[in-house]
Amino acid sequence: MVNMREKARSAAIAFCFLPVFFAPAPAAAQARTLSQTVEATLAHSPELRAAQAQVRSADAAVGEALTRSLPELSASASATRGDNPVYVFSSLLEQGRFGAQNFAVSELNDPGYITNINGALNLDLPIFSGFELKHGRELAHLNLAGSQILELGQTQQVRYAALAAGLRVFLDQALAQSLDVRIASSQKEVADARKLEEKGLVLGSDYYAAQAILDGMRSQRVDIQGDLAAARFSLAALTGEEAKTLSLSGGLAKAAYEIPSEQELIDDALAARPAIREAALAAQAAAIKRLGARESFLPTLDAFASLQTNTPDFIGSPSNRMIGVQASLPFGDPSYFFRQDQARAEEDSSRAREQAAAQSVRIDVSQAYEAYQSATQSLPIMQQAVGQAQKSLELFRPLYREGRQSIMEVLRAESAAAQAQEGYSRALYAAQLGYARLLLSAGKLDTATVAAMSANSEAQQ
Repeated sequence: MVNMREKARSAAIAFCFLPVFFAPAPAAAQARTLSQTVEATLAHSPELRAAQAQVRSADAAVGEALTRSLPELSASASATRGDNPVYVFSSLLEQGRFGAQNFAVSELNDPGYITNINGALNLDLPIFSGFELKHGRELAHLNLAGSQILELGQTQQVRYAALAAGLRVFLDQALAQSLDVRIASSQKEVADARKLEEKGLVLGSDYYAAQAILDGMRSQRVDIQGDLAAARFSLAALTGEEAKTLSLSGGLAKAAYEIPSEQELIDDALAARPAIREAALAAQAAAIKRLGARESFLPTLDAFASLQTNTPDFIGSPSNRMIGVQASLPFGDPSYFFRQDQARAEEDSSRAREQAAAQSVRIDVSQAYEAYQSATQSLPIMQQAVGQAQKSLELFRPLYREGRQSIMEVLRAESAAAQAQEGYSRALYAAQLGYARLLLSAGKLDTATVAAMSANSEAQQ
């Protein structure tokens, strides 16, 4: 009876858990390509959004500068009350209520309080601003061009950051996979050596040295796992997603890229690098400001028109009109020459910064070019080292099984193979990242470059 109850309870429990066992598995996160990861980073980047907002602000400033030469219409209103004779006299005239009785001496000296409500519609039109409006438009356009260049530069920086983070994930994944292979192989060799103890043989120092080598590889695997987690977290932060849901397809590409000569890359950088273009625009803006400082002695000419109404009680509102032209000429400005000196010094500083930017770009391109060349030249050497280490391991294994070599030598060969594979993976990483950095230094890290790198990484799967 008890057995029947236990069976029934077990059946009920199993029935309750059937939905769990047979429920569809959650869909795996769709793996992104390197190119898609870069696009996701561009869409999420707050730095890029800030640069884009700056472009919109500069574009609006251009519109504002263009409208400053258009007529400006404004309205004003005021309500005043007082007994100042001059105020009362003029207010009565403006309200159309001045009469003969207001010429009496008593009325002129002590007119009493009066209220005046004034409304005005004013139209102002700049005719000549001493070229100030012209220079303002030029500076606004330069500022817009500079903002667009900064956006372009920020876009390339974000692309490079995404590529660097993605390649770092590929590197750590490759290192982890390589170590997993070597650890699994080493564990099998050590386990075989351990079986000798069961046959009555005493394990010597070579065995424990081999065990230490295996533990070293295990410790390295733990470090790599930590590096991989950090790399995935960095990439997830750039794309705005959770690290645990991040999935990246592809691997470290083995393909090399054709690049122009070093001088061609420097020439391209001097023409296209955002830092150079921004410095050139800053120098142009400084030249315009210097010209404006030199022309600040010129007169300004404005036309105006005004329609006014004055009333004490809104019952009657007589109006008056006025049109005219107003000229202003700065005369005896003691700061004129100091403004010129300041503007001239700022222009000299901008020209020097432009030259410094060009020098920095040349150095940056040269360093990136040499780094890429070194990385690509080391690849066949490191690949050969991998083959040699693997051959050494294959030679040691049969010798060990024949008793002509110790287990320690086999584990040393396993460790050497792991180190050679690590060196080769790091060389691949350096070559791919070096290519991205080289194009970034030349101002040419565009969508086509990212697509080519992504296609090569996908070819490794």
